[in-house]
Amino acid sequence: MMASQYTRSGLFPFPNSNSPLLSSPSLFLWLSFCFTTFYYYSRLATQGQRKVRCFVYCRNKSTPRTTYGFTRFLYLPSLLMEKNGKSMISKAIGHVSFVMRKCLFSILSIGPVPAHIAFIMDGNRRYAKRHALHQDSTNPGSGHRVGFKCLISTLQYCYEMGVKYVTVYAFSIDNFKRDPQEVQSLMDLMKEKIDELLTEDSVLKKFDARINFWGDLQLLSEPVRLAAKKAMDMTVHNKGPVLSVCVAYTSTNEITHAIEASVREKQENAPIEVSDLDRNMYTAGCLEPDIIIRTSGETRLSNFLLWQSDFTHLQNPNPLWPEFSLRHLVWAVLEYQNVHGYLKKRKGEIEKNK
Repeated sequence: MMASQYTRSGLFPFPNSNSPLLSSPSLFLWLSFCFTTFYYYSRLATQGQRKVRCFVYCRNKSTPRTTYGFTRFLYLPSLLMEKNGKSMISKAIGHVSFVMRKCLFSILSIGPVPAHIAFIMDGNRRYAKRHALHQDSTNPGSGHRVGFKCLISTLQYCYEMGVKYVTVYAFSIDNFKRDPQEVQSLMDLMKEKIDELLTEDSVLKKFDARINFWGDLQLLSEPVRLAAKKAMDMTVHNKGPVLSVCVAYTSTNEITHAIEASVREKQENAPIEVSDLDRNMYTAGCLEPDIIIRTSGETRLSNFLLWQSDFTHLQNPNPLWPEFSLRHLVWAVLEYQNVHGYLKKRKGEIEKNK
């Protein structure tokens, strides 16, 4: 596999391949400023309605004074009052966050923006144990609920950035070997969240996105299978970005499915070409992933998109999936931009020698 493995030591096999963004100090500093401001603002906003003051020094005075004009702009949530029993803080945070994300993404777009990002959402159960979320044994999927919220945020960031395809590894065929109670809980949660994705205020509606479910769907419980089919049917004509959910999936199962379908198409003793397999993959018609991100620091692909990841940049950031945030996504794109030239060159060399 010609995949480029992400390493924290920075030991890339292509030391001279620099991103256009990273090679410009002024742009990098501006990106750092925007990102730091956004991150600080987001952290501050989560502290609730605690009164916050911003002190600035007057030109001729050594003592600070409170500048409420600037505070109203930067620390808007601390000054908003509840109206009719409902807080306006969430709406204000969303508006300011959107503006700052637009600044970030416009700068990132100077370099190559990935068309397809795939995620191995690893670490939901460890997150639940770490934060004691499933002390109630009747709810083993509590970590996955937090992970779903992270997925919705990540989808929004990707689509705002201009990423056309997002693929997530939601449930492996091997996961059916887990405790039956946990599997059933995850099936129930999956149906609930699929239905939630079809509501009017969902991220799919907002971006006119289409959803695919890849895998051996016959292995799913009937309610989940019907919900998945309904979601695909309802979004099949959407013209926006694409979300692909790998469920009851392994790459070996996908390759086996493609071989069997190719054999059925061919006449007796007719050779099977690579193009035949490509056409019968679950991923047919979708671009190969530019980046595969596996959270929690694990470096295994775990039987995910093995056929499609020849020239994919593999990354394994430390945060567990529910902890994955905008700053991790931005850093992942910067890392991709840093190696994009090398991967493009290597892909061209391989295709030329075919």
